[in-house]
Amino acid sequence: MKTKIIIADDHLLLADGLEQILNSVPDFEVIAKVANGKLLIQVLNTIVPDLILLDINMPYMNGLEAAKEIGRRMPDIKIVFLSMYFDAKLIASAKENGVKGFILKDIIAPLLKEKLIHVANGGTCFDLPFPQTSTEPVWQQDDFANNLKLSPREIEIIK
Repeated sequence: MKTKIIIADDHLLLADGLEQILNSVPDFEVIAKVANGKLLIQVLNTIVPDLILLDINMPYMNGLEAAKEIGRRMPDIKIVFLSMYFDAKLIASAKENGVKGFILKDIIAPLLKEKLIHVANGGTCFDLPFPQTSTEPVWQQDDFANNLKLSPREIEIIK
């Protein structure tokens, strides 16, 4: 029996690539892709996956909010965050909401497959955070955002 997976990521090219990678695993089947947390919650009214690969930073409803809602309504679904944002607070929040894994987006495909197989089989996988030299959350240390000279309020609005 195949592990049914939904990919929730607002970067469509990344979602397409993930779908190809995951469908290459004989025991995996991607059954849906969505671009935000709100669509994910809607899709769960008609499709029930075994595992959700979930981005954190998405429009309309972010991954943390979606994970909390899914955990409340459908606690048997395994959720793994796949994100470029990485710090101890995000990992702690993920664990508090019953998330089974937290993986950085810079992972290589064979290792991603291995970690997701482990989660599908009942395990967990939480990458350890890098030691931070700044007290700012990692997503506020983004070079691209810093080059734009965005104010804290502008960053909040973008989120």
